[in-house]
Amino acid sequence: MAADPLTGRANLAHWTGMAGDPAGARDQFAVLLPILEGGLGGDHLYTLLTRAHLAYWTGMAGDPAGARDQYAVLLPIEERVLGPEHLYTLLSYASLAHWTGMAGDPAGARDQYAVLLPIEERVLGPDHPYTLLSRANLAHWGG
Repeated sequence: MAADPLTGRANLAHWTGMAGDPAGARDQFAVLLPILEGGLGGDHLYTLLTRAHLAYWTGMAGDPAGARDQYAVLLPIEERVLGPEHLYTLLSYASLAHWTGMAGDPAGARDQYAVLLPIEERVLGPDHPYTLLSRANLAHWGG
């Protein structure tokens, strides 16, 4: 099954969220995910990206605990499929830390950023924008 026919649905979901309807984006990604899992498999990059988008829009729709939980499921899959130092894996780790804090666990967010930051410094460099953001987020959450 080619992913290209589903790209339009993913784009529509994305732009629905960007236009101010995060719940609509979440719902559209929730419909798209099982289609991709069935057609491409759970480890396909498009499926992983759709999982990440679903988690993000879940949080943006007002469910930070749901976003945290979805990133917690996604992260070990990305570590296995993409590797622990792949950019998408690092972004999911940062998102997990973010939504952990937003869900009311600032100590958990701090601890996750404390683990992530030295990895980003080594892999991306100390001055990379994502490293700088993680450093700021670590300070924000009490590190």
